[in-house]
Amino acid sequence: MTNRLTLGTVLSLILAMTSCDCVVDHQGYVLDSRTEKPIADATIKFDKREYKTDSLGYFKIHYITGFCPDWDFQIEKENYKTEKIIIELEDDEIIYRVQSKNDNRGSMEENSLNFKIKDDTIHFYLTDKRIY
Repeated sequence: MTNRLTLGTVLSLILAMTSCDCVVDHQGYVLDSRTEKPIADATIKFDKREYKTDSLGYFKIHYITGFCPDWDFQIEKENYKTEKIIIELEDDEIIYRVQSKNDNRGSMEENSLNFKIKDDTIHFYLTDKRIY
Protein backbone atom coordinates (compact mmCIF):
# COMPACT_ATOMS: atom_id res chain seq x y z
CA MET A 1 0.00 0.00 0.00
CA THR A 2 2.83 2.38 0.85
CA ASN A 3 4.51 1.69 -2.53
CA ARG A 4 1.29 2.54 -4.38
CA LEU A 5 0.86 5.73 -2.42
CA THR A 6 4.46 6.77 -3.12
CA LEU A 7 4.17 5.89 -6.82
CA GLY A 8 0.90 7.81 -7.05
CA THR A 9 2.45 10.82 -5.35
CA VAL A 10 5.46 10.77 -7.69
CA LEU A 11 3.23 10.45 -10.77
CA SER A 12 1.06 13.33 -9.54
CA LEU A 13 4.12 15.53 -9.06
CA ILE A 14 5.46 14.68 -12.51
CA LEU A 15 2.07 15.40 -14.07
CA ALA A 16 1.83 18.72 -12.21
CA MET A 17 5.33 19.75 -13.26
CA THR A 18 4.88 18.86 -16.91
CA SER A 19 1.44 20.43 -17.14
CA CYS A 20 3.00 23.84 -16.39
CA ASP A 21 5.27 23.69 -19.43
CA CYS A 22 4.54 26.07 -22.24
CA VAL A 23 5.94 25.74 -25.74
CA VAL A 24 6.61 29.19 -27.17
CA ASP A 25 6.63 28.99 -30.94
CA HIS A 26 6.37 32.14 -33.07
CA GLN A 27 7.77 32.87 -36.48
CA GLY A 28 7.47 35.71 -38.88
CA TYR A 29 8.92 38.38 -41.10
CA VAL A 30 9.78 42.04 -40.63
CA LEU A 31 9.13 44.07 -43.78
CA ASP A 32 9.28 47.69 -44.89
CA SER A 33 5.70 49.01 -44.86
CA ARG A 34 6.12 50.99 -48.07
CA THR A 35 8.16 48.62 -50.25
CA GLU A 36 7.27 45.33 -48.51
CA LYS A 37 10.95 44.34 -48.81
CA PRO A 38 12.53 42.34 -45.97
CA ILE A 39 14.37 44.17 -43.20
CA ALA A 40 17.52 42.31 -42.17
CA ASP A 41 18.97 42.58 -38.65
CA ALA A 42 15.78 43.96 -37.10
CA THR A 43 15.51 43.20 -33.39
CA ILE A 44 12.47 41.41 -32.02
CA LYS A 45 12.14 41.56 -28.24
CA PHE A 46 9.91 38.88 -26.75
CA ASP A 47 9.77 37.66 -23.13
CA LYS A 48 12.95 39.57 -22.15
CA ARG A 49 14.85 37.87 -24.99
CA GLU A 50 16.12 39.33 -28.24
CA TYR A 51 16.02 37.79 -31.70
CA LYS A 52 17.37 39.10 -35.01
CA THR A 53 15.93 38.77 -38.47
CA ASP A 54 17.97 37.15 -41.22
CA SER A 55 18.56 38.54 -44.72
CA LEU A 56 14.97 37.63 -45.68
CA GLY A 57 13.57 39.49 -42.66
CA TYR A 58 12.66 36.14 -41.07
CA PHE A 59 12.79 35.29 -37.37
CA LYS A 60 11.85 32.25 -35.30
CA ILE A 61 11.19 32.06 -31.58
CA HIS A 62 11.04 28.57 -30.11
CA TYR A 63 11.63 27.43 -26.54
CA ILE A 64 9.94 25.66 -23.63
CA THR A 65 9.27 27.51 -20.39
CA GLY A 66 7.48 26.83 -17.11
CA PHE A 67 4.64 29.26 -17.75
CA CYS A 68 3.43 30.96 -20.90
CA PRO A 69 4.75 34.54 -21.17
CA ASP A 70 2.75 37.55 -22.28
CA TRP A 71 2.64 37.80 -26.04
CA ASP A 72 4.28 41.20 -26.36
CA PHE A 73 6.52 41.79 -29.36
CA GLN A 74 8.67 44.90 -29.71
CA ILE A 75 10.25 45.36 -33.12
CA GLU A 76 13.16 47.76 -33.59
CA LYS A 77 15.40 48.79 -36.43
CA GLU A 78 17.49 51.92 -36.87
CA ASN A 79 15.67 54.59 -38.95
CA TYR A 80 12.30 52.84 -38.47
CA LYS A 81 9.51 53.57 -36.01
CA THR A 82 9.62 51.11 -33.11
CA GLU A 83 6.45 49.05 -32.96
CA LYS A 84 5.02 47.06 -30.10
CA ILE A 85 2.38 44.43 -30.74
CA ILE A 86 0.45 43.09 -27.76
CA ILE A 87 -1.52 39.90 -28.30
CA GLU A 88 -4.03 39.02 -25.59
CA LEU A 89 -6.16 35.93 -25.19
CA GLU A 90 -9.58 36.72 -23.77
CA ASP A 91 -11.99 33.80 -23.52
CA ASP A 92 -11.85 32.27 -27.01
CA GLU A 93 -10.92 35.54 -28.68
CA ILE A 94 -7.49 36.83 -29.71
CA ILE A 95 -7.08 40.59 -29.34
CA TYR A 96 -4.26 42.45 -31.11
CA ARG A 97 -3.14 45.89 -29.98
CA VAL A 98 -0.44 48.00 -31.59
CA GLN A 99 1.62 50.61 -29.76
CA SER A 100 3.96 52.99 -31.55
CA LYS A 101 6.71 54.93 -29.87
CA ASN A 102 6.40 58.54 -30.86
CA ASP A 103 9.78 60.16 -30.41
CA ASN A 104 9.15 62.67 -27.59
CA ARG A 105 5.56 61.81 -26.78
CA GLY A 106 6.05 58.35 -25.27
CA SER A 107 3.96 55.54 -26.62
CA MET A 108 0.39 55.55 -27.73
CA GLU A 109 -2.01 52.79 -28.57
CA GLU A 110 -3.37 52.88 -32.08
CA ASN A 111 -5.29 50.81 -34.54
CA SER A 112 -2.93 49.89 -37.30
CA LEU A 113 -2.32 47.54 -40.15
CA ASN A 114 1.35 47.25 -39.18
CA PHE A 115 1.09 43.48 -38.93
CA LYS A 116 -0.76 40.57 -40.48
CA ILE A 117 -1.12 36.94 -39.54
CA LYS A 118 -0.79 34.56 -42.50
CA ASP A 119 -0.76 30.80 -41.94
CA ASP A 120 0.41 31.15 -38.31
CA THR A 121 3.24 33.45 -39.44
CA ILE A 122 3.39 37.05 -38.23
CA HIS A 123 4.28 39.75 -40.75
CA PHE A 124 5.40 43.02 -39.13
CA TYR A 125 5.53 46.14 -41.31
CA LEU A 126 7.83 48.92 -40.07
CA THR A 127 7.55 52.53 -41.20
CA ASP A 128 10.75 54.26 -42.30
CA LYS A 129 11.15 57.46 -40.22
CA ARG A 130 13.30 59.10 -42.90
CA ILE A 131 10.41 59.29 -45.38
CA TYR A 132 7.89 61.08 -43.17
